[in-house]
Amino acid sequence: MSPYEEPDLVRAVICAGGSGTRFRPITKVLSKVMLPVLNRPVLDYIIDDCVGGGATDITVVCREEDTQVSAYLGEQGRVLYQPLHGPYGSAVPGLIAADVVGDAPFYLCSGDDFVLRHPGDSLLREMRALKKRTRAAAVVAAMVVPAKEVSRYGILQTKEHADWTQLVSLVEKPAQREAPSCLANLGRFLVDEDFLNDLRRLPPDPRTGEYVSARAMNSFAQRRSVAVHVIDSGYHDCGTVDGWLAANSAVRAMHSTESLQ
Repeated sequence: MSPYEEPDLVRAVICAGGSGTRFRPITKVLSKVMLPVLNRPVLDYIIDDCVGGGATDITVVCREEDTQVSAYLGEQGRVLYQPLHGPYGSAVPGLIAADVVGDAPFYLCSGDDFVLRHPGDSLLREMRALKKRTRAAAVVAAMVVPAKEVSRYGILQTKEHADWTQLVSLVEKPAQREAPSCLANLGRFLVDEDFLNDLRRLPPDPRTGEYVSARAMNSFAQRRSVAVHVIDSGYHDCGTVDGWLAANSAVRAMHSTESLQ
């Protein structure tokens, strides 16, 4: 197989290990990724995106005490567990699932980040097509956010080519005056197994102690080409109450519009 030829098998790892502190007290009894967007949990929409992107093997990494995800998925998905008192952060699930990923390309998806698409559409499918077209080693999804909100996100510095955008660096939650742009990381990566090496070498964030996947992507982009897929709408941060409410409103509005057609 040519190094630029896309294999049929793509795996997916969904990071669902967050404790949901911003949703307490409900997340004392309900896993954050099981919060409903209308009548389906947030996790369900992310799985749909993975399937739409061609993922044939999906792993959800959740907290050690979480039994709800495995009960919901039944035999339809694989669940791995993140120790309660071990390293924490968005980079940890990728390492926990490293043996499952093997040498296949894989999607690494945040369980907080909700991207609304019409039935049959898939953000990850779009990213996979971009990877094939540009022959990049990886693809990240991004969207322009207001300047006053950049400190909430990983922010991208990019370089424009004739027909694609390349990631130069990715800065985690910069102050507004230090942000290289207003282009925010949306918690969707398509990478190959080489990205695991950057996860393994990753030190904890000196400010928070977390192991952050965006910092690993920044390292990866210094030695491999990374394409950026920019979307213009549909993103909601379901890790916040406001974002979760907005996701519910957006899905309800989409269903209402479709019912009129």
